[in-house]
Amino acid sequence: MTRFLIFCLLLPGALAQAEKIAEPGSYTAQVAGAVVAFDFKDIPAPVIAKVEQLIADSVAVAVGAHHIGLMNDLEEILEVNGGDSLILHSGKQGKLLEAVYLNAMAANMLDFDDSHVLTGHPGASIIQPALVIAQRYGNNREELIEAIVAGYEFNIRWSRAAFDFPAQLKGPWSSALLQAYGTTIATAKLLKLNQEQLQRAMYFMAAQMPLPVYQKLGLVPGQTVSALKNNYGQSAWGAVHAVLTARTGAQADGTVLDGDQGLWRMMGSPRFHPEELVKDLGSHWETLGVQIKPYAACRWMHAPIDGLLALREQIPNAAAVKSIDVYSYDIAIDFLSKPNPDSLLELQFSLPHVFGLALAGESLIAMSEAQINNAAALSLAEKVTLHKDDRYQGLFVKKMLPAKVVITLTDGTVLEQEVLVPKGEESNPIASDEHRLKITTLIESSPHVNVREYANELLGETL
Repeated sequence: MTRFLIFCLLLPGALAQAEKIAEPGSYTAQVAGAVVAFDFKDIPAPVIAKVEQLIADSVAVAVGAHHIGLMNDLEEILEVNGGDSLILHSGKQGKLLEAVYLNAMAANMLDFDDSHVLTGHPGASIIQPALVIAQRYGNNREELIEAIVAGYEFNIRWSRAAFDFPAQLKGPWSSALLQAYGTTIATAKLLKLNQEQLQRAMYFMAAQMPLPVYQKLGLVPGQTVSALKNNYGQSAWGAVHAVLTARTGAQADGTVLDGDQGLWRMMGSPRFHPEELVKDLGSHWETLGVQIKPYAACRWMHAPIDGLLALREQIPNAAAVKSIDVYSYDIAIDFLSKPNPDSLLELQFSLPHVFGLALAGESLIAMSEAQINNAAALSLAEKVTLHKDDRYQGLFVKKMLPAKVVITLTDGTVLEQEVLVPKGEESNPIASDEHRLKITTLIESSPHVNVREYANELLGETL
């Protein structure tokens, strides 16, 4: 393969170090060298501010999962019985890897965590393990932010290199696979691994990745949506375990990203673009493009919700609605169309029912099982019809999440709203007061005093 030329792309001040430690022709060595050279002092203030938002967001949604029964079941499976690390959904203390697993799972359980069109939900598997590691090993705030930014920046670039092609959702794609990479990098930064250690850690990470199970996720009509759909707990556990193993000196190959049988091939990707691995590192900040959700539902639903809420004030009352038509891209229509959810999980993926809740004045922040049988929402959901739209499908392939909502009232009035960029993206950010409401609502909902105190102390002025 052509030599991987990254030296001119590295962060300011890191060039000399990277040139000295990088092995010619080895993508693994050059990425590891760039990770080691990544430094807090080179991170711009807007990126630091965004990460502070993302930390607050991830903590809040993990704390907010306290009422999810599956989280308690997972805790029992692990036989959690004391330790030095706080488990956010229950307030218990567990061992380090137990907390990594459970907190990563909790952060995604409400489907309310941050998102990115290439990686999935990176905060669950980057921020949560970083918080557990930093607490255990005494890292300061700058080290924590440096590690998290590195996790996002390298993870998103890895996603572009290994799994950025139009038909990715029809292939062996899985966000847990991709995000283990970011967890490994963030953890390695906090534990100050050198280049050689990180190269070995990447091998151990690859050895412990979960399978790409999205082909049975429930994207196809008739499939059951799994509560363990993303499995970020396992990917985070495996990545942190990989870094800890590398620290012991355990031997492993240091070229896991390299060659025709590199990690991209192991993951089932049909192609690899290694030039993306550190492209524009230090000049373009991928972290700024990570999306923050204003609603506790699948991100594919957010553009339609924005459209509905923009029209809501023009609707006299729920009885005045004759029909609602939603136009969007194919996978959103297939995946979000069930009008009568049987569980909180299905509610998070039922666009008709969420529309019904919004028109009935229900909260889209504090989503719960109680909303499943909301009579007004069920009645309104029956009036919602979803349609595939070729134009929006074309935009989706280009990494956009568009939709259009058309509401017909009983008097014949037609209301229409198109949303090309849902709220929470870099070009349409969530308002600070709206984000603060989300964070405080979720944190204050926890019945565990120690968890609320931890979250409030950790987030401090962010709230």
